[in-house]
Amino acid sequence: MPSYYLEKGGSERDLLVLAGETALIIEAKAGKIREPMYDPDKAYNGIWQDFKETIDYGYIQAYSVKEKLMAKMPFDVYDKKMNVVLNIDPNNIKDIHTIIVTYNKFGHVQSDLQMMLDLYDNDDHFPWAVCIDDLEIFLLGLIKLKMSERDFYRFLNQRRNLHGQLIVNDEGQITGQFLKHKKILKQTGTYRFSPNDDYIYDQLYSTGLGFKKERGMDRKTDPRFIKIV
Repeated sequence: MPSYYLEKGGSERDLLVLAGETALIIEAKAGKIREPMYDPDKAYNGIWQDFKETIDYGYIQAYSVKEKLMAKMPFDVYDKKMNVVLNIDPNNIKDIHTIIVTYNKFGHVQSDLQMMLDLYDNDDHFPWAVCIDDLEIFLLGLIKLKMSERDFYRFLNQRRNLHGQLIVNDEGQITGQFLKHKKILKQTGTYRFSPNDDYIYDQLYSTGLGFKKERGMDRKTDPRFIKIV
């Protein structure tokens, strides 16, 4: 359900997906990224402010929906005209995932949210904060490899356990490893990823990843040029 409200006169929420016993709470935030600064104190303050206005704010909105679901009390959601469009019974929901989609990339502080994001509850899970570009290629990769919704949910379960023990600047390395192995490989201590982990995207793109109006599709789908990789 896109563009919905939890209460009359409340703030708009972006997207709620209910699929069987799983709920996906998705908030999209454009925000901004400031130019790098030489002064480390000013640089940190700038990064924190931008982070707070996008990922942190998205988490606040997503958590308010998650809180409703965790209360296990049926509730209504409204459209822009404040008409009830759906009654949700949280007792049917067994697994809840929150996803914060950003327009820009925040690097390591986005990949490992423990660095800057404070959870409302110690028992809560960090959301998956992902740039729209990284999200798009991952979803297209899942489709290309004929992986299922269950694979996506398994990724989300594995991904949320990495916060606090992760060093990576490119989310594509994490999602690429999952596409290649159908799981995030177990590591000892700190999780590290390499550029080789996202090479699978080059392989998939070489035969057409699935972008709208993707360049070179005539050549990519021509048997004379297709290479088995």
